[in-house]
This record gives sequence, C-alpha cells and structure tokens, in this order.
Amino acid sequence: MTTRRQRWKERLLAWSPVLLLGALAAMTYWLNTQVRPPGAASDGSSRHDPDLVANNFKAVNLDPDGH
Repeated sequence: MTTRRQRWKERLLAWSPVLLLGALAAMTYWLNTQVRPPGAASDGSSRHDPDLVANNFKAVNLDPDGH
C-alpha cells in the first residue's frame, strides 16, 4: 500500500505538464504586455471626424462693388 506522501508525489508528477503549460501561458501573457506599446488615449483627440458638414451649399461670387 502506498503512503500518503507517495500518492501526493504521483499526483504532482501527473499534473506537472498541466502546471508547466499554465506557467508558460502566464509568462507569455506577461511578456506580451511588456513589449506592446502603450495604447492611444481614448479621449477622442485622435479622431478625424469633420467639425461641420454643409448640405445644399450655394456659393456666390461678388465683385468689388458688391454686385
């Protein structure tokens, strides 16, 4: 009959690939956050929307006399 300590070691050995993959995934996530440049500010300053849109606009040219 195996002792409690031996069963614990066997479980740890059986779960070691899962633990290693989890550690690798955590390290990959951390490294990705460290090398990624900071994101742009979300205050709307980088948007390129027009300030004004004119529909059915008619332009008139006047001479120096105003005619």
